[in-house]
Amino acid sequence: MRKISVFIFAVLIISSISAVEFNVNEEYPQGGAIITKISGSFQEALEDENILFYRGNVRVPMDFELNKIADEYYLYVSLADKDPNNYSVVLEEIEYLEGAKVIEEDLQRNFTITQEIVDFSINKGFIMTEDDFKITVQNLRETRINLTYEFTEKEKVELFSGEIIELDFDVSTANRLEIIDVKLSSEGTSYDIPVYVLGEPDEKEPVMFEFDSADLNVTMDIINQTNRTIHLRNTGTETIFQVKVSLSDELERYTKLSKEELFDVRPGFLYPIVLTFISGELPSTTKGQVIAISSGREETVNVTLKFFPDYIESEKEKESSIRACSELGGFLCDGGCDGELALAEDGNCCLGICEDKSGSSSLGKAFGWLLLIIVIAAGAWFYLKKYRGAEAPARGIFKLLKR
Repeated sequence: MRKISVFIFAVLIISSISAVEFNVNEEYPQGGAIITKISGSFQEALEDENILFYRGNVRVPMDFELNKIADEYYLYVSLADKDPNNYSVVLEEIEYLEGAKVIEEDLQRNFTITQEIVDFSINKGFIMTEDDFKITVQNLRETRINLTYEFTEKEKVELFSGEIIELDFDVSTANRLEIIDVKLSSEGTSYDIPVYVLGEPDEKEPVMFEFDSADLNVTMDIINQTNRTIHLRNTGTETIFQVKVSLSDELERYTKLSKEELFDVRPGFLYPIVLTFISGELPSTTKGQVIAISSGREETVNVTLKFFPDYIESEKEKESSIRACSELGGFLCDGGCDGELALAEDGNCCLGICEDKSGSSSLGKAFGWLLLIIVIAAGAWFYLKKYRGAEAPARGIFKLLKR
C-alpha cells in the first residue's frame, strides 16, 4: 500500500510541475499595463496568433508583445486608451503537458479596467538586449509627479503633467545572462520590468545586415492610411541575435512599425517589416528614416511621404512591396516552424526550418509509455507476490522482496 501511495504521489508531482502558470491581476487602472510570465511545457512555441483579447464576449484589439526569455514567455499588454470594463486575455489553440497527458484547451484570464488612472505609462513590459536601452514614460496625472527608477543605480526625475521622457539605462555594470528587474515607481504606481542582458557579443565576425532598398517613396491621399513593407537581410554568415528598428522624429507622427525588434536574424532570409502610414489633414511632404541598429552597426531606409488630396493609389503601388515566400528565402510548412513566421504573398512563410507536425507530441507519448511500463511492472510484481509465493519457497530477488 505504501508503494502504491508513493507511485500516485509521484504522478501528482509530475502533473503539478508541468501545469501552465499564467497569472493576471483581477484589476488594472486606466492607462496601465499587464506584465506577466507564462510558464509551461508547451508542445509548440507560443506565437502572437495564440493571444486574443475580449471585452465581455466581443473580441477587441490590444497592443501587446510576447517573447521568450530563458525558457519562459513574457507578455506585455498596453491598456492605453481602453475604457473601464470587464476584459479577458485568452491563450487559444495551445497544447501543453499536464503530467503525462497532452492537454488541448484554451486558457482564459479575466480582469477589469477600473475608473482609476495610473500615475504614468510605460512603453515596454520586458527587455532582452546586449546593449544599453531606453524606456519611455509619460505622466498621465493632472499634476507633476516624482518618478524613481532603478536598474544598476537608483535615480529620480520630476515629470510635469503630460510630459514624455526617455529613461536611459546602462548595461555595462549589469550581470549578464540573468534577469534583472527595472523598478519604476511614483507615489501611486509601480512597475517591475524584467530585463535579460545577453552575454558579450562574439568577436568572430562583425555583424553584417542591410535593407533591400535604400529609398522608399510613398504618395497617398490626405486623411488616409496605407501600408508598405521593407525587408532586412543578414549579409553575414552568423545569426544576428537582435536588430532594433526605430523611426526618425520626422516619421513618428505618421508611421507605425509592425515590429521594433527582430530576433535570431539568420543568413539567407529577407525579414519583412510592415510600415503603416497615416497621412495628415493638409497637403505636405515629409522626409525621414527607418533605422536598424545591432552591435554598433546602423543601416537606414530614406522615406519620402507625400500627401495629396484625392490621390488614388494603384494596386501596383500597394502590392509592390509584398513578396512571395520563395523571394523571402523561406518555406511554406505543413507543420511547425523553427524560426520566424512571416506573412508572404502566398501565405505564412517560415524563415527557418520546417518541423514535422506529427512529432510535436513525442514528449507526451514518451511520458505515457513510461507510466504504462511502471504500471505493468507494479502489476506483475503484485501478482507474483500474492499468487506465486504460496506455491514454492521464495528464491533470489523475490526472497529479498519478501523481507
